[in-house]
Amino acid sequence: MLKAHSRFFEHLTLAGDLLLIALSWVSAYAVRFYLISAPGLPPFRDYALQLLPILVVWGFSFWTFGLYRPNRLASHLSEWLDIAKASTLGVLVLVAIMTFAFRGYDYSRVVIALFWAQSIVLVSFSRAVFREALRFARRRGYNQRYAIVVGGGEPAAEVLRVLKRRPDVGIRVLGLLADKVDTPGSDAPRLGGLDEVRSVLDRQPVDVVFIALPHGDYPRLSAVLNDIGDDPVAIHFVPDVFHLASLRGGVEEFETIPFIHLRESPLYGWNRVLKRALDLGLGTAALLVVAPVMGLVALALKLTAPGPVLYRQERMGVDGRRFQMLKFRTMRVDAERETGPVWARPDDPRRTRLGAFLRRRSLDELPQLWNVLRGEMSLVGPRPERPSFVEEFRRRVPGYMLRHKVKAGITGWAQVNGWRGNTSIDERIKCDLHYIEHWSLAFDLKILILTLWYGFRQRSLLVALVLGLAASITLSETTLVVLALWLLFGRQPARAPGPGWPLRAPMAAFAAWTLVAALASSRPLESLAASKGLLTLGAFYVVLHALPDRRAAGRFAEGLFVAVSVVALLSLVQVGFCPPEGTVSGDGGLTRLLFHKCARARGFFSIYMTLAAVLGLVLVSALPRLARGGRGLAWRLPAWLVGALALGLTYTRGAWLGFAVGALAAALALPRRRLVLAALVLVAAGVLTLAPHVLERARTIGDLADDTSRDRLAMLETGLALARAHPLTGVGPGQVKHLYPAWAGPQALRRSTSHLHDTPLQIVVERGLPGLAAWLAIWVAFFRAAARILRTLDPGDGEARALVFGSITALAAFLVGGLFEYNFGDTEVLLVAVSVMALPFVVERALPQYPGTGSVAFRTRAK
Repeated sequence: MLKAHSRFFEHLTLAGDLLLIALSWVSAYAVRFYLISAPGLPPFRDYALQLLPILVVWGFSFWTFGLYRPNRLASHLSEWLDIAKASTLGVLVLVAIMTFAFRGYDYSRVVIALFWAQSIVLVSFSRAVFREALRFARRRGYNQRYAIVVGGGEPAAEVLRVLKRRPDVGIRVLGLLADKVDTPGSDAPRLGGLDEVRSVLDRQPVDVVFIALPHGDYPRLSAVLNDIGDDPVAIHFVPDVFHLASLRGGVEEFETIPFIHLRESPLYGWNRVLKRALDLGLGTAALLVVAPVMGLVALALKLTAPGPVLYRQERMGVDGRRFQMLKFRTMRVDAERETGPVWARPDDPRRTRLGAFLRRRSLDELPQLWNVLRGEMSLVGPRPERPSFVEEFRRRVPGYMLRHKVKAGITGWAQVNGWRGNTSIDERIKCDLHYIEHWSLAFDLKILILTLWYGFRQRSLLVALVLGLAASITLSETTLVVLALWLLFGRQPARAPGPGWPLRAPMAAFAAWTLVAALASSRPLESLAASKGLLTLGAFYVVLHALPDRRAAGRFAEGLFVAVSVVALLSLVQVGFCPPEGTVSGDGGLTRLLFHKCARARGFFSIYMTLAAVLGLVLVSALPRLARGGRGLAWRLPAWLVGALALGLTYTRGAWLGFAVGALAAALALPRRRLVLAALVLVAAGVLTLAPHVLERARTIGDLADDTSRDRLAMLETGLALARAHPLTGVGPGQVKHLYPAWAGPQALRRSTSHLHDTPLQIVVERGLPGLAAWLAIWVAFFRAAARILRTLDPGDGEARALVFGSITALAAFLVGGLFEYNFGDTEVLLVAVSVMALPFVVERALPQYPGTGSVAFRTRAK
């Protein structure tokens, strides 16, 4: 009865969730293509095809995050966070499905974003309303049954704990009948002794009786049942087996005989078939994917150390059967000749140099995929141990051998929770038994996903972010999303102090006024969609929380400099080998990627102005580190000169001016100013010598007769006119393209544009004077905070001072460049700017007087 009651509400909640998710998808399509103006309405049938995978993915994702466990008594906020996590995972899977299964169709990103937001809001709101309605009904006696618990000790205490934890079943405990009160942790009133059952039933409105007698009181069971007699109450008997070692215990009826099983493997029948199918399918796919890596590892081992490549070691698997587990050899051939079987330590002297690298990244475990295909292991399960260790642990740890009820695995619940290698055996056993107790195919998939998730360590994500900032908006945005999710929901070792939320007041003011301006515009939904730059500003906090200390900040800045220098070198190749017509035609391939529109340096970016702004920011931020000299100067200076030469070949005058202001500010303030000035002169001479067109381009900066200058002046006049007409909230983000044709004067060379090539002007036109004030407040607050941090630093701390001062000069270059280009609207440039902006606050975190208030949303949890 209780289980059926619980399942009814689970199924009801599932049906409601799926209905609202489907409604969110249809609604997102309608909002995007009916309320937001869009040419070429795509047929709804193409979007309706996604409904089936959406419902399957979201149902699985919600189930994986435990959203259908009826004992969810957390707050509405906690449930909302779980719904947001599950929906975010669903969106990532949906995008993957659309990318690989529907390559020929370009689905709207706005639809996906709207669907993500609407599904979270609708499902969260509906669940909150349903929960409050259920509570309201139960307070008035509806959907409520009254129960008494007959018994004491641990059985009665467990019943009371479960019923208190599960109000969803609608059972209210009136009290307890026991000869003595020995139910620890219970606050239920005692209604009488075991011989008073009949009198309590006569005077209380009882619907359910739970008989939870301790084992010593079983002789009195018949008397209790006789007292109940034929009273029409439901009776539930709770056996006293809590003191017994149980694994997946339960009750089963066979040929009318009820059996209580205490130890049961979850892998029988279809469960066993499905798990084996998962092992074979994913194991084969994984082996094919990692085969090249395994080949390289094997070759490296053969070349660097004597002895065999593979290491075979006897381990104990399912039901205590022994097998030979395969690993790449990471230690000397005679590693255990003197010591015998011992645990490997993190700094084990027996390891080879390559072996230490393989063990840190778990690459030595890859050959175990062959054990999986042979059926000796599974992808997921308790890690196998050597027989000698098993005998030792069996004596020390109660219930240790129960972990052998399933196949050993390459990864497991203990490993994704941080208990791997030479860690607490008790905690590992708890995790292993929890896995067996709660096994399901979804649980296996969850562990595999978490294994991959935690495999992308923070350093790997930061490397991907650096590469993305230097070359690919797709990679950078994807990495930022993964980093944000990893910081929000990942389990990380605690670090102190937390980074807090610097600049939060002006950032929040700018974001809030942007939304006000969007809602006040003539096309509010389109304007809201055009406000996505706010998310890019949020990358400031992601980078700030992802960099744990100043050393990581230094590596991040150095990595960004190296990556951008490589892209700069590539852009020089582009310009040097560009055909006379300035482009390469064709359908695709590497040649088109590199030499399409190659008259100006652009690297991997779609336009040259993006590369110019990115180069200017990174080169200026690197100048203070360059001026420090040191042994890295031999490669830093040539790399910096290559980047500066590429900046010249972008022919982007706004970026030149921003770079010049930032570089001169750095040159005048740094101690080795002669070195910096010499580098700047060398760059100028090289650019003018190698690219004579640069001189002509530079000469026209102040020439008002130049076509580009005339067009920019026309934009300035039009923008000022729009700002005067809409001083409070502006025209709204993304609305310039609709108004410019009507407002542009006759002197304008172009009759249509979406931006005014001037960041402050664009902001005041789109967001009004309050929006511009909030925008400027962000930079005032940043420069004040960065200057304060710089003054606080020890004069001898050259590395930290170089990071902070480089950030100050780079952001000054960004603002000056923004007077000539709308760099706030260039996502790649803004991402680099906010990443560099975060560095001073990472440096501040290490200062002794730093308060370390920490962040609430981004707090880390110790394992």
